[in-house]
Amino acid sequence: MAGTTSSKKQKKVTNKKEKEHQTQINVADTESEDDGLEETIEQFNDEEAAPAGETDVAKERRLKMARKNNRKNARQRCYRAWAKKSGAGDAETPGEFGNDILSNTLSISDINRMATWAPECVEIGSSLDEFKLMLGQRDERLGKSAAHVLRVNVEGLARNIVLELTGRCLESNGPQTISPAHVRSLLRPYEKALEVSSIAPDGLVRFGQMKKKTNIVRKMTPNGIVNSVEETEQSILPMKDVDEEEIVAERKFAKANHLKLLKELDKDREDRRSAKKSTREAAKQANTAGTTA
Repeated sequence: MAGTTSSKKQKKVTNKKEKEHQTQINVADTESEDDGLEETIEQFNDEEAAPAGETDVAKERRLKMARKNNRKNARQRCYRAWAKKSGAGDAETPGEFGNDILSNTLSISDINRMATWAPECVEIGSSLDEFKLMLGQRDERLGKSAAHVLRVNVEGLARNIVLELTGRCLESNGPQTISPAHVRSLLRPYEKALEVSSIAPDGLVRFGQMKKKTNIVRKMTPNGIVNSVEETEQSILPMKDVDEEEIVAERKFAKANHLKLLKELDKDREDRRSAKKSTREAAKQANTAGTTA
């Protein structure tokens, strides 16, 4: 019996040393990647690396592209790390990116934010019933057990969506980048099961009617050709005189109903938070007084 206990202790010590060694290796790899990134940035910022006769405009464009490429590479490394963590793996460490979740990629905080999300401002054209529903979900407490159940179901659905989107892009003859159009076409059947509008909500339509289109204009300056963004008179979505009258009426209705409801519920939420904070402080003071006595 004593020999078995000592062997277990020795095994725990060995595993602990292996974990510490692996952590040191990971830290070293991360530092080497950061050093390489810093060297790349310094190379782009180095005056000697600039081509001969480079103008200030060309230098600014070159540095801007360097920052853009560095950010793109950082995002790609993050995507690869997320895919490996979720089970996708690679050629050397193959995995299964399916519903057999070995490691969660969505945290409980992510699920809580998703389940309790609500608009923080009043949008023109938003439905009052949908606004009440989202505010009610925001103020409803999500239990720990319910959050864990929701986490498994949401992550399973998200994995299936990612697999389908990836397959569609690989099998198509177009660009190999997932676009909002791919996501919209895949999620369209889910709209029937939602209690709020998601594909083309009225608030988004109104935004498109009030937002002006922009064009990129090339102008000649003393420093060379510069691209500038100019706003046009045409809106993203066409708007008629009837739409302008409806927008005025919707803005008036939102101030009288949506905004009033939002202020009332925000006040109730702040009162509940203040009451909970006072209760915790009172309990803390009571525990401190009992320990001192």
